[in-house]
Amino acid sequence: MKNNYIEKSLDAYSNEVEKRYHMPGHKAAFAWEPLENALKYDVTEVDGTDNLMHPEGAIKLFMDEMTGFYKTKRTYISVNGSTGALMAAISTVCDRGDKVIVQRDAHKSIYNAIGLLDLKTTYVYPKIDSNWRVPMGVDVEEISSAIKSNIEAKALILTHPNYYGFGQNLDEIVKLAHEAGLYVIIDEAHGAHLPFYEQENIKSALDSNADLVVQSYHKTLPALTQTAVLHLNTDKIDHKKLEKKLFTFQTTSPSYLLMNSMEYAFEFMRDDGAELLEILGDKIDSLSERLQKIDGCEIYNIKSTNKNIENTKDFTKLLISVEGYSGYELEKILRNNYKIQVEMADFKCVVLILTVADTISDLERFYEIVEKICKDRPEHSVIKNIACNVRPEVKMTVAEAFSAACKNVRLKKASGEIAANFVIPYPPGTPIVVPGELIDDEVICCIEHLIEAGHEILGVDDGYIDIIIERM
Repeated sequence: MKNNYIEKSLDAYSNEVEKRYHMPGHKAAFAWEPLENALKYDVTEVDGTDNLMHPEGAIKLFMDEMTGFYKTKRTYISVNGSTGALMAAISTVCDRGDKVIVQRDAHKSIYNAIGLLDLKTTYVYPKIDSNWRVPMGVDVEEISSAIKSNIEAKALILTHPNYYGFGQNLDEIVKLAHEAGLYVIIDEAHGAHLPFYEQENIKSALDSNADLVVQSYHKTLPALTQTAVLHLNTDKIDHKKLEKKLFTFQTTSPSYLLMNSMEYAFEFMRDDGAELLEILGDKIDSLSERLQKIDGCEIYNIKSTNKNIENTKDFTKLLISVEGYSGYELEKILRNNYKIQVEMADFKCVVLILTVADTISDLERFYEIVEKICKDRPEHSVIKNIACNVRPEVKMTVAEAFSAACKNVRLKKASGEIAANFVIPYPPGTPIVVPGELIDDEVICCIEHLIEAGHEILGVDDGYIDIIIERM
């Protein structure tokens, strides 16, 4: 008997959801011919197909084409997503035991690299929007102070843009870091579309001369999940060392179907991306203006919410709040009642990822649905809006915590203990607690609020959490 668990779950999802406002960027809306004969393109390294570990033919030609378009020193394919590319980037410029300055709401993959290399960390924290309670960019002044206080630091690692679409004032930040002799690594996983169209409020880290930039092709471009690129954007880094590290964190059996989808996405965006993204921007502006006129609907709009250009914002991330509902409740209403799945939700809002795959009719239908939801919203409701922007105290390095013996205890009993594992709301995949950090009452309260709201939390299993035994 065939169970087909995964296939059945995917079929069920496809039947339950008619419109996707989440990654991957193709939104199942592109008619990509190779998928009709996927097995035909699922090959290995044989004569004529080239080898990602030592490209000399078709793969090299494609990467050379990307390098020319992006104006980088070299651009590399990653079939292990941004995760593998970020770990390769960090391990290229950092030796074991080095210190790095890291944006605290970094992705788990960055912390994994920190743990593997036993890196010492100094954190810089994003600003929190006072109304929406979402993480934005990091103040230039805070980064400048961290650089001056950590003259031994080897690299500055930032996220641009983050899950909500907020980025950094990278021109000034990169200049400060380079003057201090730091390498700049940018997790631009959510910004693969940025080089194809110049937005008013945000630009790619490549344009700010960051040294290593990682982009997920699948997040905002019409490519298959698990595809990414690593851009070498400086002469200061030995490309041979970077290649060695990149191949360390990738499979030796790369999928040609994935690479083929990357080439399709690149050529599509190179030829038509600027025009389509400009059209998308106009669509989003129009949709946002109309939504904001609906009684009870609130849209984050940098032009009206925060006119400080330093707080950069990508227009393809749409933040929507409906009075009377938490973001979690709004997400469920959209999914259960209207067959719409958003990218993520928090206490206040839902986040939609919009790409060149979204049509005018898609957005018109979404407007009509939000209008109906707002009309039927409850008259009186008190919604908790919790930022959970805790700052746990570091008690040991990530590497020390990785190797320490641990024990499973109830979350409520973990106050005063040291975390042995990550505690991560997913999405967005940025840790509340990193291994080696102190779990206090504030941390526990934050986690409990998220669980109560229905947010998936990795690292908490049925009310239990891993702690370091030596603290017992």
